Amino acid sequence: MELNLGSLMAPIRPLLRNDLVYDVVMTRSLDFLLTQRTVKITRLQLNEIRRRAGTGVLRYALRDGLQIEFDLSDDLDAFMFDHLSRYGHYEAEVESILSELVTKDTTFVDVGANVGYFTVLCSRSARAVYAFEPVPAVFERLSGNIRLNDLGNVRAFQLALSKEKTRLRLFESRISPGHDSTVKRFEHDGSILVDAVSLDEAVEPSAGDVVMKVDVEGSEKDVLLGALGLIRSGKVSAIVVEWARRIYPRVTDLRERFALYSALGSVEVLDDRLGSYKVTERHEIPEFCNLLIRVRR
Repeated sequence: MELNLGSLMAPIRPLLRNDLVYDVVMTRSLDFLLTQRTVKITRLQLNEIRRRAGTGVLRYALRDGLQIEFDLSDDLDAFMFDHLSRYGHYEAEVESILSELVTKDTTFVDVGANVGYFTVLCSRSARAVYAFEPVPAVFERLSGNIRLNDLGNVRAFQLALSKEKTRLRLFESRISPGHDSTVKRFEHDGSILVDAVSLDEAVEPSAGDVVMKVDVEGSEKDVLLGALGLIRSGKVSAIVVEWARRIYPRVTDLRERFALYSALGSVEVLDDRLGSYKVTERHEIPEFCNLLIRVRR
């Protein structure tokens, strides 16, 4: 009989606001079960997507004559194509805020660019775009989408970003390449070594107003620590960063992250239904969401 995780979680959910309880229950005890359940559901969803759309290479039309190519034999591409086909957007709250923040004077920095959805989407609005993607197969598709749209203002780097120039072990996910991470979890069953630099090293001093999008599956704090020179220069106006409580490796990591984000500027939760709203306490943040840091300059 299949374990009903919803019934199991109901009586303890109120206790999960406590960091120590959350760490013991979710990170150390239930991560394996949740991963197994997610892998099973993912397989069923992918089978249905491919039954409807096939396994070939398809193009999806974006605004301003832009397009993006998806290889439906790849799990992440299949999910993104299906979501776009159904809803016409991907992470609508991020799209909406970037459409406000990115202007003709902006240098847009896409950290964890994946196949290039936000890179391509923001390329027409931005003065320049830096796109970072360390996974070789994913970087190849990112580069293909840049060529497909003839984006002369985009520079793509097959690099991870961190606090300093180094080599990082990137753990590969059984669920999706979009879950590959330097933070090892039960869903990871292989790894590769990738080159990493700091953003302070990678972005040219001539960059104008900088807007960053950071989605790196748990390594966001290290990315920002490697960009403190750029941030302190006053050039960075805003940072969109993923918050995913369950994937952070230590209880203290939550406090350290929110302390860093708050020190940089005001913090807002981006919500597709509610819009954005400011938070001043870490416990006001949902378990999983995107945050906007309006950098204090």
